[in-house]
Parts: sequence; structure tokens; C-alpha cells
Amino acid sequence: MTSTAGSRTRGLVARGAQAFAFVRQPLAPILERVAAEQVTPGEARRVQVEVEPGLPELRLDRVKIAQALANILGNAHKFSAPGTPVTLRAFCEKDRVGISVIDRGIGMSADEVGRLFEPFWRADKASEIPGSGLGMALSKEIVQFHDGSIEVHSAPGEGSVVTIWLPC
Repeated sequence: MTSTAGSRTRGLVARGAQAFAFVRQPLAPILERVAAEQVTPGEARRVQVEVEPGLPELRLDRVKIAQALANILGNAHKFSAPGTPVTLRAFCEKDRVGISVIDRGIGMSADEVGRLFEPFWRADKASEIPGSGLGMALSKEIVQFHDGSIEVHSAPGEGSVVTIWLPC
């Protein structure tokens, strides 16, 4: 499984922006669908979606941005206790839109946050949690191809806020 994910990452880098189908579109339907896809049958946990009214349409590849968000939401669920809320929030700030994934999970130290986007890197405390360590690296690449950026705020025991910033 690791080699498949790795080849997908290398393929994305090799194809560059050619692998993207950018279209100006509203963000809210993408967020709603990604949140709905995170629901596991029989699990009470849901992603709470909060979208600021009046967000501008964005130039997005719907499939790729959904993949980046699914990776980030997946981590929020994996590193949070069952029943702990996860919020997906979209808002406008000046000439950009922020999409934040907010959890109250185990959080990360400053050193862990510093390594979060390294391919195949996984925190020691993640050794029992499934994953390849590629999701955040791939998410960062996807966001960068959208001319955006990602920032992470986290503290051990307090959860994390991962925010994607996209130009309007």
C-alpha cells in the first residue's frame, strides 16, 4: 500500500498542474460532501460544517481539494477520541478563504508540527494508528497547486487546527 501511495505522490509532482481540472465554483457543496463521506456507519461522530455566508467562488479542482480535506479530516478523526467533535469551517479573510479543520484530539508538539508535511513521517505516538505518513504531504502539494498554503496550530493534549488558505 505504501508504494501505491508513494507513486501517486510522485505522479502528481511529475504531472504538475496538468493533473488538475480547475473550475470556478462554490466551496460549500464540496465541504458538505467531504464531511458526509467522513461518516462511518454505526459511529456517532460527525463533522460539523460551518460556512460563512457570502464566500466567493474559488478556482478549484473539486476532486483534488476534496482529497486534501479528506486527508486532514481523516487525521483529525484518527487522533481524536470517539465522540470528540471535529469542525470543518470556511471563512473569508481579506483576499483569501480559509478552510479550517478543528479537533480536540491528542495534539502535537512544535517539533511534530515542524515535521508534519514530510513524506512518510509519523509521530511516535501514531505507531498504533493506521496510515502511511503521506496524507499531509500530499495535501500540502495539492494546496500549493491551488496557489494556497497550509498552517497548523497544535499543542499536546489540546488538539489541532489545520487551515488551508486559498486565494479568492
